Amino acid sequence: EIEQLSPLRLLRSDNPPQALFVGGNELSELQRQSHACTEAANALNLPVRLRVLPGHHDFLILDGLAQPDGQIARALAELVRTTIHDPNARR
Repeated sequence: EIEQLSPLRLLRSDNPPQALFVGGNELSELQRQSHACTEAANALNLPVRLRVLPGHHDFLILDGLAQPDGQIARALAELVRTTIHDPNARR
């Protein structure tokens, strides 16, 4: 069941651009999985970028969504801008 639910199984060549985040204080296995997902996406030439947020774990990352000037909000706004304005972006 764990294997079936893995995000790695959801990667397809027509996936849209993605921004991934992982906390620097996250469990090492969760950091490894985030890097593995990014590497697998990049191997398929998918536009995926991973950002490691020092001092964060999964709950602090969620708090970052509420900060309009925070790294996550800025990255997501840029992702939306480039996806909307780039006619070649995957949708």
